[in-house]
Amino acid sequence: MGIPRPVLLTTAVSAVAGALLLAPLPATAAPGRDTQRPHPVRESGGPDTTAAALQKTTGTTDTAGTPTPPALRKDGGYPRRTVLDAPPENPADKSIKLGLAPYHSLAPRLNALQKLSDRVSVEVAGRSAAGHELYLVTVTAPESSRESREQERMRELIEDSPAAAAKDRRIKSSYKTPVFINNNIHGNEWEGTDAALKLIEELAKAKDGRTAGLLAKNRIYLNVT
Repeated sequence: MGIPRPVLLTTAVSAVAGALLLAPLPATAAPGRDTQRPHPVRESGGPDTTAAALQKTTGTTDTAGTPTPPALRKDGGYPRRTVLDAPPENPADKSIKLGLAPYHSLAPRLNALQKLSDRVSVEVAGRSAAGHELYLVTVTAPESSRESREQERMRELIEDSPAAAAKDRRIKSSYKTPVFINNNIHGNEWEGTDAALKLIEELAKAKDGRTAGLLAKNRIYLNVT
């Protein structure tokens, strides 16, 4: 068995969504993640407000008095949900004239998509040069912390010892291919963001066996904008 090559899909369009649902693509490694950092916020992202928001409805706290809502995973598994803070509305956003999603609409829509399905995770991956939060969406079948650690072990083996990885039956049967879709790379390529949102919703809501199989064998990462 050969080691599959990484997949990089850029500026998602409707055709990408259809092709992705038809055939999972091979890849070697998921986007790097620092397992020592607390989830779900990554790197220099904004504050994680999930606990505070859900505390209002659940009233659950741990022994230290910290809210521990059931929707928030801190064990490294999936889903990893973040309640995103919506930025102020910007009526000058040029995407509005085209009937497309402006930046200030993304956080509320991604919050709703996380509630729609346990396949959808949203994390703040960093910030743009102008200080805007960058949203990383992961769509995959739910994973326990143990399953996520096993995925990480297999990824590291593929990277560090490809010859050994090629003989690893566990990798052949259970490794989740990472597929990365980079949308709206330049500031005026708004259609890619709308295509990403549509794809996320379709994968979150789909009930067919093909989609279930796709997400059982793949992690689909989307840089929404």
